Amino acid sequence: MRLLCKEYADVVNKCIREENLQLRESLHEKTEALDLLVTENQTLKTQLEDVTEKLKDAQTENKNLIDRWMLEKMKDAEKLNEVPHLHLPFFFVPT
Repeated sequence: MRLLCKEYADVVNKCIREENLQLRESLHEKTEALDLLVTENQTLKTQLEDVTEKLKDAQTENKNLIDRWMLEKMKDAEKLNEVPHLHLPFFFVPT
């Protein structure tokens, strides 16, 4: 009977060791996968920050260009308003 109990205990211990090994391997694989995901996440976060900064710079540059263009067009309009005869049709002959 003791021999049977010992054999049973040995079988159980072997099964437990095998399961323990499988769980450790699974944990190792999952830890590596998590490390990879964390690294990828950090890389993507950095890229997002870079792109967001470039977007802000482009928006600022765009606003500045529009402001300069609008100022130029306002100056052009003021120049046209200073010379009223330019608004008359070419065929108009003053009498």
